Amino acid sequence: VKGLYAAGDVAGGAPQKYVTGALAEGEIAGLTVLKDIKNFKAEELSENDVENHKNEVLKFLNGENSRFTTEQIEEAMQTVMDSYAGGIKTNYRFNEKQLKIADEKIKQLYSLSENLVASDFQELMYIYELRERLVVCRSVIAHLKARKETRWHSFAENLDYPEKSDEWLKYVNTRKVDGRIEVKYRNLVGR
Repeated sequence: VKGLYAAGDVAGGAPQKYVTGALAEGEIAGLTVLKDIKNFKAEELSENDVENHKNEVLKFLNGENSRFTTEQIEEAMQTVMDSYAGGIKTNYRFNEKQLKIADEKIKQLYSLSENLVASDFQELMYIYELRERLVVCRSVIAHLKARKETRWHSFAENLDYPEKSDEWLKYVNTRKVDGRIEVKYRNLVGR
């Protein structure tokens, strides 16, 4: 998401990262923000982009009664992640079948979020925060699917691949491209 920067737990789909990793990612994000601001040109925003965003905001603000609230979708999101994506309800275990279900359910929740209604700008912010968290959920799911090993037993245990493998001594990164989550592998720094 252009203009969205992250570090720590949300920046790589690895919950409970060590502080040093989060600090390094925070520095990378901060330096990237500075570079992006320095290189930003107003003409990068087309009139069409601005108009589309304005229409989306107005749709949330002027919408009629929504079937669901932001809080209900957020609670459903947490339940999906806990139940299918290696959360507490599965004792931090998962398999590819569960991850596929999780991804489908999160996509459905994202679709439902398109019809949310905000009565003010505070509620509008909550809608956008929820929608970004749903994208992060899909990124976490993609990371869990991509790594064909179990590196941390009792935490993020892949039941399809229960063993640790040095083949997976690499970074798994994701980015959102045209609405889909793209996975990229990179070698560890210093290896």
